[in-house]
Amino acid sequence: MIFEFIKKIKNDFKDWYRNYTKVIKLEKIYNCSVSSKSSFTGAIENIKIGKNTRINKLCNFRFKSGKIIIGENVLVAQYVSVITHSYNYDINLDIKNQPMYSKDVFIGNGVWVGAYVVIMPGVTIGDGAIIGAHSIVNKNVPSNEIWAGIPAKKIREKDESAVITIIT
Repeated sequence: MIFEFIKKIKNDFKDWYRNYTKVIKLEKIYNCSVSSKSSFTGAIENIKIGKNTRINKLCNFRFKSGKIIIGENVLVAQYVSVITHSYNYDINLDIKNQPMYSKDVFIGNGVWVGAYVVIMPGVTIGDGAIIGAHSIVNKNVPSNEIWAGIPAKKIREKDESAVITIIT
C-alpha cells in the first residue's frame, strides 16, 4: 500500500513538472503570462499564444489532436477550458468505443473570456469579442460582440458606451 502511494506521488510530480516546463516555455516563446496552475495537454507546437496575453489560474487547454491559436492582448479568466477534440455519439456503440473528432480553436486579438467558460472544438472567436462567465461557446463568435449563456448566444455588440462586468 505504501509503495502505491509513493508511486502516485511520483507520477503526480512528473505530471506537474511536465506541465510546469510547458508553462515556462510558452511564456518565453510568446512573451505572455500563464498561471503555473493551468494545464496544457498536447504538444507545445500545437498551441500559440499572442504577446501580452494573460491566462489565469486553473485553465485547461486540451489539444492532443488539434491546434489552439490565441491572439495578442487576450485575457482568459480562471477555470476556462479550451478543447480541440470531443466525441461523436453513436447509439449503437458502448461509451468507451465512441468515435472522436478534432477541430482547431482560434481566439482573436483583444478577446476577454470570463471565468468558467468552455470553448468547444472548431470555434473561432473574433477580435475584441467578450465571452461572459459560465458560458459554453459551441459556435463562432464574430468580432466585437458580447456573448454569454449555455449555449452562448449574442447579447449585444460592443460599443463605446457599454460598461461591462465580467468575473475574472
